[in-house]
Amino acid sequence: MAGFGEMINVLGVANGCPQLGSFIQFLALLHFLSALTAGYSNSHKLSSTILVLSLPTLLFLLPGQKHQLTGILATSVCFLYTSRHNNLTIKQLILWIMPLLLAIGIKYSFLLSSFSLLLLFALKGAGRLPVLKALFILVSLTAIFLGPQLFFKMNYLGDPASPLFEWIKNNPDPVILKLHRYIKNYHDQEFYFPLGILVSTSPGKISTILGITSIVFLFLPTLFKSFKEEVISIIVLISLILIGGQVSSRFFMEPLLWTIPLFTTAFGKEPRFKFFTLLSGIQSVVILVSLGAGLFTLLPSIFTNESRKAVLIKSANGYAESIWIDQVLPKTARIATTSRSRAFLPKPYLPWEYLIFTSLDDSKEAEALRLKMTLEYKTEYLILPFHGFEKFKKLYAGKLVFGPKKFPLATRNYFNRYEYEMAIYKVKK
Repeated sequence: MAGFGEMINVLGVANGCPQLGSFIQFLALLHFLSALTAGYSNSHKLSSTILVLSLPTLLFLLPGQKHQLTGILATSVCFLYTSRHNNLTIKQLILWIMPLLLAIGIKYSFLLSSFSLLLLFALKGAGRLPVLKALFILVSLTAIFLGPQLFFKMNYLGDPASPLFEWIKNNPDPVILKLHRYIKNYHDQEFYFPLGILVSTSPGKISTILGITSIVFLFLPTLFKSFKEEVISIIVLISLILIGGQVSSRFFMEPLLWTIPLFTTAFGKEPRFKFFTLLSGIQSVVILVSLGAGLFTLLPSIFTNESRKAVLIKSANGYAESIWIDQVLPKTARIATTSRSRAFLPKPYLPWEYLIFTSLDDSKEAEALRLKMTLEYKTEYLILPFHGFEKFKKLYAGKLVFGPKKFPLATRNYFNRYEYEMAIYKVKK
């Protein structure tokens, strides 16, 4: 299943179950909690579960289709297992590698955590395994799991890890280079790390932080005495994220889930641990209120198709816009739109990245976009914000044919709602 996350979503949509990805992530969360609490007393089971379930980022990741949470939980189970076993048998090694490769296939950022896990594996006594046999297993499973995906991307994109290696090409695409920089430098909050993972700048962004639980990172120096190898791997992962990853809260959720079991084991019997879990418990009340509001909003969608459409219009970003596009344009129309929500688009489309990241001040880039629209994608219509994009419209937009029309910025967060206005133009020939 080349692409893993995307292919799981395609299978879900094709079978009338677009929430298949969310369901898989929910099962993965239950499995991780089972692994996390194994061997704990009942009180510690409850407190460690609260530390995890109080994370506001779950509100964003769990119901989404990105599968980032699936990868986080896969590597976290690997961390738990490695932390609790000083050596692995060959059969256990095979089971250990498979979720690791699944995570890498979902998102390249998991290459960083895989390096940290392999380091932990080595520090915890991997030398007891026959090296050549272990390497053969690693290479073979990588070929089976990631081979089809790497071949697909190499064949269609000329880069097995697009956009990571675009800069190596003789004629790199400047738009892909800018996209890579955009992904690398993106952050959810106005506050920068580390404050940005602790507090939110607005109620509408509450699902983009780790909240009070992230304070456990401060205990890593104290944990070093009892968990040297584990703390080293966690610090390496945090360093790699800061150097080569995206400094957003959800990327730090992974090392946080690795730290929680160490924190629970080391301080579970101390009074300050109860105080800390109390703070996380208070935070979880906010999460429960948000979940309740979300359920109240989404629940009508399970009864009839009409109520489902009404809920999607209010809560699925881009859905209302896509319905409008389908209604007013011919069935065979080919489009380009600045909308980032492409799951519902009913027409063949030009990737939005080319509309956003093309430098219109560079005549070479501007002409390359014109050729890409007219010759490669045969774009007939542009769907653009009615206000703004004036230079872009002057170069590429012809007659206004539909709109402007207002749509709700639909999100699952009730506090993150406003309207935006779009219009449809013919492409200037």
